[in-house]
Amino acid sequence: YNNTQNEITTWDQYSNDAEQNRIFEEFGQLGLSYSRKRGFRSGPEVIGIEDVAQPLLAFHGKFQDATRGKNLIFERKPLYRNAFEGKKATHVLFAYTLGRAVDERRIELKQKSNCGTIISLEEAQLSLLRNLRFKSFLIAVVARCLESILGRKVDFETVAFNAASVKGNSLYALAAIWSPIVEAVLSFVATQIDSVTFAARSGEEELVETVAKQVSAILYASRKSLQFDNFISMISDS
Repeated sequence: YNNTQNEITTWDQYSNDAEQNRIFEEFGQLGLSYSRKRGFRSGPEVIGIEDVAQPLLAFHGKFQDATRGKNLIFERKPLYRNAFEGKKATHVLFAYTLGRAVDERRIELKQKSNCGTIISLEEAQLSLLRNLRFKSFLIAVVARCLESILGRKVDFETVAFNAASVKGNSLYALAAIWSPIVEAVLSFVATQIDSVTFAARSGEEELVETVAKQVSAILYASRKSLQFDNFISMISDS
């Protein structure tokens, strides 16, 4: 019980700070609900503080820290600041819905596997997604591929959905916007690294940059044939 109580105290020390209050208000202006306290979500359309911390860290390039657990982010102020300080709700939402899109792709591939309709290329993707560390890794790789996708420079700390695109869309719909991006990047990542190699090398800091450079080059060469226009139209750089 004491350990649980300590965890709650660690998390909730930030539940009423200026950053969380600002993010809460910005989500409200977007027509979305954000819970600043762990475990206080009241439905599937409510985003909790515990849902966004890891995707944000991974998106900002700290995939190793993101995979070490949510509690660590709230125990170490530099990690908390990296995830939340100065981050707009539209950016928080951007990273969070990318994480949801990764989850949706894993579920889709698992269903195909269960039905016996999965092909070998998809089996390689599913094998990677079954590694608990891979979700944060893939989020970090997607972030580093955004320049090739958008065709312009990207600031990982500020890139976001534009507010007009968010309003009126459900969290499910926003995650679906990410779907073609996740499918393409995941497909290309699976050609660069397999599940066994990833398990052996996932502790290497430079692995994200190495794989992202290779995948970015493929995306850049393939950009005319990839259907990313809808996604690109919804992105803002601030």
